[in-house]
Amino acid sequence: MTHPSRHKRKKKWHSLYIWHRYVGLLAALLTLLLAVTGLALNHYTALGLGKRHIQNEWLLDKLNITAPATANGFRSHGHQAVLLEPWLWLDNKQIAGEYSKITGLVSLDGMLILSTPGELQILTMQGELIDRLRSQDGLPNAIRRIGRTESGRLVIENPLGQFQADQDILNWTSLNVDASWSRAFAPDATTLIQLQLRWRHQSLSWGRLILKLHSGRILGDKGVLIMDGAAILLLFLSVSGFWIWLRVRLRKNKKTR
Repeated sequence: MTHPSRHKRKKKWHSLYIWHRYVGLLAALLTLLLAVTGLALNHYTALGLGKRHIQNEWLLDKLNITAPATANGFRSHGHQAVLLEPWLWLDNKQIAGEYSKITGLVSLDGMLILSTPGELQILTMQGELIDRLRSQDGLPNAIRRIGRTESGRLVIENPLGQFQADQDILNWTSLNVDASWSRAFAPDATTLIQLQLRWRHQSLSWGRLILKLHSGRILGDKGVLIMDGAAILLLFLSVSGFWIWLRVRLRKNKKTR
């Protein structure tokens, strides 16, 4: 006849074994996800994951990748700069970098001058960068707008007033002059739709998606909790597996004796 205490211990042992088995099945799925995404992230540069972007519309919709609803821009002599934050396009060419605001576009001596609050970009008519001017180059900061005088000099305005550049756009003089100021405009519906499509197609790289999968952040805070749960499950498997191994080992040693 089996002693009641032995029966209880046997039942607990069997329960632990069952829990170890089913927790292992669940943890295996999460571990597979972690392993595959981890391997991909280890070879991030070699696989070009940061340069390859998701362009499948169905997947972008499922991931709630939505372009900004509005854009703003400036025109000058048949050219236009349009900002769909954080990316900027000059005519149909994207300008390198990320932007939160632009303050004007002016055509000057066969060049285009594009302004942000803290910078002037001097570009060719084809959008190639010639030079950048910042405060360390003597440029007055916090630019509100830019324009040009009738004589073809560049003028900027900031909270301290107006400043006119010399012919080489190297030195600035505080001077109030009559200027033709660059004015903002809203792109037409067709242009906006085209830019929104391009925005979506370059907004999420495969590298970022794999990183979101690896961390669980693709599901937001719930996903992070799921991955935390996976870590706890693996800890449970480690402890329960060691205990099962130890119990079997002790039983074998006991039988040997």
